[in-house]
Amino acid sequence: TQKTYAFSPSLFLSARMDTEFIPWIIVASEDDLRNALSRPGPRHLKCASISGPARSLIIALDQLTSLDLSLAYIKGEGASAIGAALETNKTLATLELDGSNIGPEGVRAIAAGLAVNQVLKALDLRPGTAFTNPIGDEGVRAIAAALKTNTALTFLNLAKTGAGLEGARAITAALMTNASLTTLNLSLNSLGDEGAKAVAKALATNATLKTLELSQCGLGDDGTRAIAVALETNKTLEELNLSKNSLGDRGAQAVATALEKNVGLKVLNLSNNRIGEEGGRAIGMAMEKNSTLTHLDLFRNSLGDDGTRALASAIEKNSTLQELRLQLSDVSRAICKHVAVAVTGKGRDLEFISDHSAWRELLNEARLAVRYGGVPVTRFPLFFCGFSGVGKTTLSYTLENASMPWNLPDHTHGMATRPATFNGCKFSFWDCAGQMEYY
Repeated sequence: TQKTYAFSPSLFLSARMDTEFIPWIIVASEDDLRNALSRPGPRHLKCASISGPARSLIIALDQLTSLDLSLAYIKGEGASAIGAALETNKTLATLELDGSNIGPEGVRAIAAGLAVNQVLKALDLRPGTAFTNPIGDEGVRAIAAALKTNTALTFLNLAKTGAGLEGARAITAALMTNASLTTLNLSLNSLGDEGAKAVAKALATNATLKTLELSQCGLGDDGTRAIAVALETNKTLEELNLSKNSLGDRGAQAVATALEKNVGLKVLNLSNNRIGEEGGRAIGMAMEKNSTLTHLDLFRNSLGDDGTRALASAIEKNSTLQELRLQLSDVSRAICKHVAVAVTGKGRDLEFISDHSAWRELLNEARLAVRYGGVPVTRFPLFFCGFSGVGKTTLSYTLENASMPWNLPDHTHGMATRPATFNGCKFSFWDCAGQMEYY
């Protein structure tokens, strides 16, 4: 049952309180907003758009644990009101401002509130579908300054916020002293190799960050090598996304060297990075020694037969990897079969994602081989020979129809053949007539 509160169009809110969903609440006054938020328990508020006084937001924050202003287009005025509220707020744990177009002025206000706020756990400033958050290096520097005093924030999303080298240096400098942040997303920002080196410097000393997103940041092999060197000693980072950069074979080799020594990383995304056979071989050899990585993504890299063969051999020896994504479209069927056998080996099914046209067929064959301890068979001719009347025809009809047939012919003259399929294997039954009739 949908409940609609008919108020004026000054503030449009879509709220979910506890487990009950109230689709659209239109609030006309501060009292109406207080009444809507007066129910006990966690309160989560999503605003579709805001055109009324920003003062209502300050009142709402006192009653909320989560506020989603995604695509609300609140701009600097709304952000200033939220920033002022954060300075005294004691309840709000999650704030989503993605696509709200707050700009540098708005983010400075948010940062000022964040600097003294010790309750907020998650802050999302990424762009939305229709709008952006062009806070740039100036805005990122403001957030970084707040992180030096804030001890509560654990999740920060700065993806596609226009950050460059200066922003990267500011945020990573904050990471060298900040002890609360566990997730940082800097994807889709033009950090380049120099920005990656700044990130690496932070990873060498930071002991709290667990997830780092650096997808499509313009990283090359120099920046990747710097991050790889930091990974050799970092023991806390568990998830690293380096997808859609330009690592190449040299960058992959540097990551491989780090994987041989790293003892903390569990999830690694290297997809779409122009990694070839040499990089694939290096990562494969590293995975034979690595004992912590559980998820590895190498999709959209042309590893070729040699690189893929090295990974298949690593899978056979590695017992911790749980999921692997590979592009096998340019790999021979023989190597693809090697991977399939490795994936299903040791009595386990590794979650494997591939684009090879024959992958499903080869994987099923490998699973049958593991299950039944033999070579998979796809065709099986079966000959029934014997004296007349011993049951050759009855048996062949029964196998074909999976039931006892009736009205069988008295004799089989010459040779009768019938096809059947069981569990993907094609059988052909050859019913030879009894010796007396046959001759």
